[in-house]
Amino acid sequence: LCPVGQFSLTLRAQKADTETYGFSVIEFAVNTGPTSGNLLVSPSSGRAFFDTFELRAANWVTDPDALPLHYTFKTENDVILGASSLDTVLSNARLPAPIDPPSLPLTLVVTDLLGAEATLPKTVEISNSSSVTTDSLTNQTISQIAEEALDTAFAQYSLDAVCQVVTASASASDGSAGFIDTLVRNLTGFVELYADDDRETSEQVAATLLAPTSFSSELKPDTVVDALNLVHEASEVLVVTGLGDSETTTPDVIARVLSNLLESSLFSEELDGSRRALRRREETSIEDQREDATSVLLTTVDALALAQRNNLVENEASIGFTSSRARSASRRVSSALGEAAPSIETTDMNASARVTAVDGVSYAGSVTEFVEINPHVDLLNEVRSNIVRLQF
Repeated sequence: LCPVGQFSLTLRAQKADTETYGFSVIEFAVNTGPTSGNLLVSPSSGRAFFDTFELRAANWVTDPDALPLHYTFKTENDVILGASSLDTVLSNARLPAPIDPPSLPLTLVVTDLLGAEATLPKTVEISNSSSVTTDSLTNQTISQIAEEALDTAFAQYSLDAVCQVVTASASASDGSAGFIDTLVRNLTGFVELYADDDRETSEQVAATLLAPTSFSSELKPDTVVDALNLVHEASEVLVVTGLGDSETTTPDVIARVLSNLLESSLFSEELDGSRRALRRREETSIEDQREDATSVLLTTVDALALAQRNNLVENEASIGFTSSRARSASRRVSSALGEAAPSIETTDMNASARVTAVDGVSYAGSVTEFVEINPHVDLLNEVRSNIVRLQF
């Protein structure tokens, strides 16, 4: 089709050997999408978390019939700094430490009313404050600044600001015990009180959890449960709302968060005496807590699989193409000692599951996520290859 214009497509179906026919007409518009704009960042360099930046979308245009434009500001790992809005400026943004310092990639996503999208990358020089030797700031200072910034974010009812603080302060710290728990607890509290149950919020929360859960060995069991519940809720929302884009990385992000959480003490093989003590908050043993958390984890994997499969089917329906491969979930659990595997109670791919271990026996299990299958036949057939493996 030409880049711009109004189009009308007519489908005519005629019964064989007769003059009987029917037809259907659909009209739609095709536009060029947002163009000619820029992403401005001020200052052009600074310190992770401690310095604030202004990100500005400038001079973007599109066809008059496709206005208004919405702007989303992102950084690496699909961390959303500013969710889609009409605002062209994101002020007082706190940026995380880059994975490959000193360059931190930023991305501006501009979307018009018809759904046409343009992306523009940009890099900014960011130093990791925790590694600065001159005038360095201690973790106590990071904690104090984070607390003040979170108070401001809560007062403004701003999920963007909360996520910025959580991501940036976690990446700038050394992951000290207690501080990371506080960040996850604040994120959980804000989501429970103020966040919407929509796809974009789910994507934003999931990506935000990547930084704090990278210190999962320092997380308390209660915090692991909070983080696990957040990604579980996000995956359930994605089943209802859809992934929105066949190229989305959200399932991969959630899988990485789950993998991080599986490295925590809650899922460790050995529990010392203090960890076997009863939880103060709910008077539940760590063993019971671990069992419940495992069930939530497996249900989360199932929800991700269902969301991806639904997304594939929707895409096929829209373009009239049937793929022979999809991504779904399958589970395999085996004993580390070669004995009978623990039972998995499930009736189909998307049923909740529980893994029950026999006392005194250590199990090396895995959630084999995103196994390629044919979505149009029996879900247990045509298993292809493992893409992501979660160990517990």
